Amino acid sequence: MNMRSFFRTPWTHKDRQNRKVKPTVHRTPLTVEGLEDRLVLSTMSGLPIPNMHAALMANVHANGHAGNGSVQGNVGASLNSSQALQSLEKDAVTALNTLSTSLTPLVNQLGSVTSGTQLNGILSQIEGSLNTATGSLNGIAQLLPDFAHGNLKQTADTLGNALRDFSGSLNSVSDTLSVIGGQASGLTGSALTDTTSAVHSLLTNVTGNAGTLSSSLNDLAGSATGDTTKLLNAVTSAVNGSLSNVASSLTTLSGALTGTTAGSATEAQQLLNGVLKDVNDSVGTVTNSLNTIVGVLPQVGKSSVSDAQQFLTSALNDVTSNLGSITGSLNTIATQLPTDLGPTLNGTSELVGNALNDISSNLNTLSGSVNALGGMVPSLTQSTLKGVTGVLKDVLQNSTSQVNSLLGSLNLAGLVSNLTGSVTGDTTQLVDELFMLLNQELGSLGGLLGGTQGLMGGVGSGLGGLLGGTQGLVGSIGSDLGGLLNNL
Repeated sequence: MNMRSFFRTPWTHKDRQNRKVKPTVHRTPLTVEGLEDRLVLSTMSGLPIPNMHAALMANVHANGHAGNGSVQGNVGASLNSSQALQSLEKDAVTALNTLSTSLTPLVNQLGSVTSGTQLNGILSQIEGSLNTATGSLNGIAQLLPDFAHGNLKQTADTLGNALRDFSGSLNSVSDTLSVIGGQASGLTGSALTDTTSAVHSLLTNVTGNAGTLSSSLNDLAGSATGDTTKLLNAVTSAVNGSLSNVASSLTTLSGALTGTTAGSATEAQQLLNGVLKDVNDSVGTVTNSLNTIVGVLPQVGKSSVSDAQQFLTSALNDVTSNLGSITGSLNTIATQLPTDLGPTLNGTSELVGNALNDISSNLNTLSGSVNALGGMVPSLTQSTLKGVTGVLKDVLQNSTSQVNSLLGSLNLAGLVSNLTGSVTGDTTQLVDELFMLLNQELGSLGGLLGGTQGLMGGVGSGLGGLLGGTQGLVGSIGSDLGGLLNNL
């Protein structure tokens, strides 16, 4: 059995359809094919809302003609691109406003919840609203690159990334609500009150972030399409909203896991799968959001010092504060899992816990680096601007690459969860004990990756060498596991 497949294989058939975390060291210009891996499956088809598409095509036919999904024309091409982008921006505003409108009455209903069953029903409706918004935003993001040409292509790519980041954060919120919904029927008394209050706070935060992004996009749609300042404001709103949603979601997840103990191996497996999906989607959204910042840094480096200072101050402060909350929640969840999962999955919970701590450690180091760079922003000059943005780009790319690599051990733990759920008796204990041993080896891998954080000068070659040195370790783990499974 090839160990490499463990890091690619989701743990259930359903998760195979839904999990979208994958390493993204550096985003290249997006194509329709490339977008498929970033679309979030939901109850929607993933296509943009009908009214948006009709309005967009009306603009296309008024100034040119559509062919193979792209705006065609000669002199009118730039005009078509500008109008197309503004139509898409306005429809993203509509999707975000619709989300806020649909969530408001549902959030208000949380104040009168008297049973876990009632809470679960409301959570299902909220998840439906989140999925609708996710489908709409992903559909808009998918269209953006195809309806922009020339100088507007970079703007379209940037907006597409920003919208996918925000929709990814909505997916993370939905994951958290799904985990809570799985436990909701047994909630009573203070546990029910505390959980309902936490969900209320989470959704209030989501609604506020959606409103802020909607306002920024509306300003952008009403201005000249090439307005760099308003574009950077929209990116800032999207990235901060995404990170804030993830931070609130993980805080709520951690609170929901407090005092929870799975009553059986099946319940433990289901709970772990839900937590793993939530963490994978959440951390994936974090790394994608950071890469969105990377994508606009060349534009920031060419802008005026005042515009660059405004963007960097806001973006870096948001990154630092949200990463602090995210790392704290990951560490707490790592501590909670042994109790939550019970004795059936001792080795698995230890494996997951160590992986979460490794990810948290990398993000915490990144937060410190970003904070240090943020301290340089007030004294920026035109001559130092390019150098600072270059260093920031290297730091963000290196850190997100390492974090995405560490997510592989979480996928491995999900596979173990299903293995232990499909066997019984002494075999279950044997599989779990094996992974307690493998956990020690994977812990060494996490340490090697984490150790590269300090290699600021030659970070590319240093990381490559360390990763190359782990191939034998990973191959050995795969061989050991394959031998065990053949004897089950």
